[in-house]
Amino acid sequence: WELPGDTRAFTAALQSEWLQVACSACGVPPTLAGPWTSHVLRHSAASAMAAIEVAMHKIRDHGGWAPGSATLEDTYIHHACQACRTAWQLFGHLRAVMADGAPRT
Repeated sequence: WELPGDTRAFTAALQSEWLQVACSACGVPPTLAGPWTSHVLRHSAASAMAAIEVAMHKIRDHGGWAPGSATLEDTYIHHACQACRTAWQLFGHLRAVMADGAPRT
């Protein structure tokens, strides 16, 4: 996507550049695998959503994976990722039921 008057393409490289500047300004260290990138965020978000049992079609929709693509489950989701408070805060609204088992209204 782009805003009217944008002159630079909103590429993954540009997103990664912005992310690294923001992380540096906030004192957030690099990941164990290297610098923060837009690709790392995509993996992390998918993994966090899966950890709190968000429906796969919702993860696929939010991450832009094609319906029926095996790439999401085979490559992007790190199954060692555990559910945490942050995952619930960011993605809990995508679940059909609340953490206590009550149906979402």
